[in-house]
Amino acid sequence: MQFENGFLEALLRAADEGRLPYEPIIEFNRANTDSEDVPTHLEVVLTKSAFEYLFDIGQGVNEFVEGLRQAIPERATADLPDGPVAQRWKDARPKALRPLEAWAREFCDLRGGAAHGQKRGGARFVWSEEAHLAFASILFPLLIKRRLQDSIYALRERDAIEIESVEDYLMYDPFQGRDPEVQEADHPWNRVYDGVAGEVMRRGIAREVRKIDWADLPKE
Repeated sequence: MQFENGFLEALLRAADEGRLPYEPIIEFNRANTDSEDVPTHLEVVLTKSAFEYLFDIGQGVNEFVEGLRQAIPERATADLPDGPVAQRWKDARPKALRPLEAWAREFCDLRGGAAHGQKRGGARFVWSEEAHLAFASILFPLLIKRRLQDSIYALRERDAIEIESVEDYLMYDPFQGRDPEVQEADHPWNRVYDGVAGEVMRRGIAREVRKIDWADLPKE
């Protein structure tokens, strides 16, 4: 993963100007500790708390869904993301309008079980605890960038495309069928990474083509 100097500078500037979303970042970092003393279910609770701080909401699922809806616009195309998990989320959350809503509602369900000692698995769950946390680790930094956008942070084209494509990650279970001995290049989410990189390249080529003055090109 490439280190983003521009994002770090934006965070430092936001801190200097008193506009850094400090509490949600701290809570998110607590959830993403490598300590073996922090169990997965506690990471779920802390991660959900980080989203609540970020959106300034309570624990209610509808508030969480609405916060995500405002932060992550629906795709311009009417086509929903597709992949191995597509039918599972539709079956599990038939009233959800998009994968991100299905994930948010399930994450709140997962958080409730984690906080109150209830069952956190079973047929009603599409994604595992680990898959939920892995997706949150991609989603949360993008939301911070959106929060700092324009006033402090200039959103990169890749950031914008990844925000547009973030639901694609939910179509692949990052841990299902994974063999620890398999090369990282075979990770399920590489399909999404490649799609984002390809769209960045496509848009860059399109910009260069638009710059060409076709009238000045030599004619055969």
